[in-house]
Amino acid sequence: MYFYPFYQWLLFFFAYCFVGWIWETSYVTVTERHFVNRGFMYGTWIPIYGFGAIIMLFTTLPFKGNWVMVYLVGMVSATILELVTGLTMEKIFKIRYWDYSSQKIQFKGYICLGSSLFWGLLSVVLVKWVHAFFEKLIFMIPEDFQIPLAFVLSAIFFTDLGFSIKSALDIRSVIVKLEKLRDELERITDEFTDKVAEKADELTDRVAEKADEFTDKVEKKADELTEMMLAKREELTRLVAERREELRDLSVRLIKRNPSAVLPTLPHMNEAVKEIRDRLRKRLK
Repeated sequence: MYFYPFYQWLLFFFAYCFVGWIWETSYVTVTERHFVNRGFMYGTWIPIYGFGAIIMLFTTLPFKGNWVMVYLVGMVSATILELVTGLTMEKIFKIRYWDYSSQKIQFKGYICLGSSLFWGLLSVVLVKWVHAFFEKLIFMIPEDFQIPLAFVLSAIFFTDLGFSIKSALDIRSVIVKLEKLRDELERITDEFTDKVAEKADELTDRVAEKADEFTDKVEKKADELTEMMLAKREELTRLVAERREELRDLSVRLIKRNPSAVLPTLPHMNEAVKEIRDRLRKRLK
């Protein structure tokens, strides 16, 4: 039972990806009160559940019968997978696809105690009942058809993965542009503040000698700097608004399928994301 050829492991992987999609879609649909086609990918599969199930099976099947060990080993292995996946996806795509920050016992929003306890319970259910069912189901497929089926599903999966990654990278490119605009706006603000302070220090001593003349110069210079600052800020504000609209268009699919997604590097943009989310909820109810 513990050793399968590679193509059967692939079939198990796709089966658990599908089961994960059913679970997540059902749960989020109930909580959001409208249908949510959940997941990072376009198709009806969520890879983290497939990888999670395979890792759980590899690590817990040797302990089958010792349900305490199955629970503990499954909990730890699945929690590590969730942490690594969350960190990796945020690093690559600059989006946090799930966020446990509101939970009392959690680690930087990637994992939380409640989720880990659930993974342990799921490991017991998986090893004790679920996997036996899928094992029988897959063994019912003639072996001559298992390899072609695994190949076809793999081709569809990786095609879907390619389009999904492209979509996520499109959003990432907008986020990177917004980060650069934010940094530029902060730089200009700091530069303006430093220039005003520098000019004020430079002219303070001389103002006492020629108060009227230098007061006019200070006011003129301040007006010039203010006009420059306002022009720069207006230009950057316009660019930010354009990128925000671009992000809004690209984010619709992300938020439809991942209602809890946040932008950790652009916390001020989460208000825009929330606005999109609220509009989608109203539209889809």
